[in-house]
Amino acid sequence: MRKITTLLGAAALAAGCGTSRSGDEDTKGWQTCVERGRAIAVEQRFCDEELARPATAGAKPRYGWYYFSRGYYWNGPAIGAEVPQGGTYSARPFASVPVARTGGQPK
Repeated sequence: MRKITTLLGAAALAAGCGTSRSGDEDTKGWQTCVERGRAIAVEQRFCDEELARPATAGAKPRYGWYYFSRGYYWNGPAIGAEVPQGGTYSARPFASVPVARTGGQPK
């Protein structure tokens, strides 16, 4: 019986089951819509509206998506809260990354 349990455990780990993270870390991370100049989380509609506007050469958009690679999406900043340093900005939402408390799923 012990051999079967050991084999099943090894097979589960090889298949990606289990965890290698410690504490609250999550390798998937989260994303939120932010006001870039102030680095605060805002409602998703601001990013949607910014993306719909025609781009102006040399102008930096006021709003954008911010991806942070650590932490669960429900621990992401609430609207009006600062985002932690060390993330990545994008004009479009990142595929397959949960949205942190700023409403809805990215389009």
